[in-house]
Amino acid sequence: MSKHRAPSLMISLGDAWPGIQDEAETALRRVFPENATSRVRRTGCHNVKVHSTHLACLFPQHGPGKKHERRIALEAWQQENVDAHPWAFIRGLIHSDGCRVTNWTTRLVGGERKRYEYPRS
Repeated sequence: MSKHRAPSLMISLGDAWPGIQDEAETALRRVFPENATSRVRRTGCHNVKVHSTHLACLFPQHGPGKKHERRIALEAWQQENVDAHPWAFIRGLIHSDGCRVTNWTTRLVGGERKRYEYPRS
């Protein structure tokens, strides 16, 4: 049994991007001003963490079972935030993915090897 009574949100962030760690901790402090945040050092990264009974309110998509087996959709208030700040949302998706590169592959086309690049999904 966990010693904490409130659910927690833990964000693992690579040490190569310390500014993103700072931004994540600042965001958690803004959203949860009454709750303490912490950083736990791990190999090559830090976990930024907060405990709050309100996490389920902010992440209603979280639930039991596998994500691909349940409907995941933005609530109306979440969609309003995305619509108001689309670039910040996209930036957050890119940062949360953890990859700053483009994937590539080669294919043989007409006897000639060609390189194709595509965004990481």
